[in-house]
Amino acid sequence: MTKVIFAFLTLFLISACSTAPKFQINGVDKILTPTDVLVDFPIRKSSTVMWGGIIVNSENLKIGTLLEVLAYPLDSNYEPNIQKIPFGRFLTEHPEYLETVNYAAGRIITVVGPIIEVRKGVIGAAQYSYPVITAEQLHLWPTADQKSDTRFHFGVGVLFTN
Repeated sequence: MTKVIFAFLTLFLISACSTAPKFQINGVDKILTPTDVLVDFPIRKSSTVMWGGIIVNSENLKIGTLLEVLAYPLDSNYEPNIQKIPFGRFLTEHPEYLETVNYAAGRIITVVGPIIEVRKGVIGAAQYSYPVITAEQLHLWPTADQKSDTRFHFGVGVLFTN
């Protein structure tokens, strides 16, 4: 009986610690970067990618929302690793309205979707070409404040009495 309880508690704790979002990644090219797309767009068009990074700008459109993202490599949980060197920018179009206060500059996201085009734009005074993907799946990562707001606490204590 003790083994069953221990096994149950172990599984419960492991599942409580898993914070990775569930992405459907069948057919996703996990190696392709925004820079790779710019080099060889005709071949890469329609490829489904999983990219993430820091939102630089968000804008609600007549239909949907446009996010400009500074891309970073993803870790094993598909969270952008902003300690690494970024590898370009991309635009993602979400077909529905997203609250730009939540999807504001500085927030971290991961997006899955097909590459639809390369769009010309400007960063400061410089011309820039952005790969554009349609967001079929999008995960907004919690802020540092939200990550530390733990709702479940588990502790072990020792009590001595005389």
